[in-house]
Amino acid sequence: EEFAAQMLLEPMSEEEQTFRELHYFHMEDLPKGEYLGYCDPSAGRDKDKGDFSAIITLLRADDGVLYVVDADISRRPVSETNSKIVAKAFHYQYVKFGEEDDQYAAISEDLKRQSEQQNAYLPIRKRKASGLPQKTSRINSIEGLVSSGQVKFRSDWRTAPNNYHLLMEQL
Repeated sequence: EEFAAQMLLEPMSEEEQTFRELHYFHMEDLPKGEYLGYCDPSAGRDKDKGDFSAIITLLRADDGVLYVVDADISRRPVSETNSKIVAKAFHYQYVKFGEEDDQYAAISEDLKRQSEQQNAYLPIRKRKASGLPQKTSRINSIEGLVSSGQVKFRSDWRTAPNNYHLLMEQL
């Protein structure tokens, strides 16, 4: 909450920002590659309070560049987050899907059940929570990949569906 309040009261100038428009792409420019998914879920039950659950879809191009195709960010119950993950798995045909380890137990059984019911193959891998303590440190840890063009974001991020703008505002 403190981070969000600081950004609203004192937004960064473009010169101070880690990620700039040169790191963006147009959706019609997507190359061939394979889709990866990742979820940082919130185990909260209330749609109006608590943390956001983020479901991120990446396209890993044949040359290794990562395109952040979708960022579905919302406060929602676990079962709804899992339903969204299954729908995205069916649509994108993820070759890998990762979830934050600290929430994995709370959502894994329901997610497994839902994916089996929908016949959606979901290759889930747990990921340990980041050892970096501050949000700014975690964001800065990918700066080299972004500035070298290895990670790209949508150019329509302000109007892209599923609250993509929340990802960019955090970054």
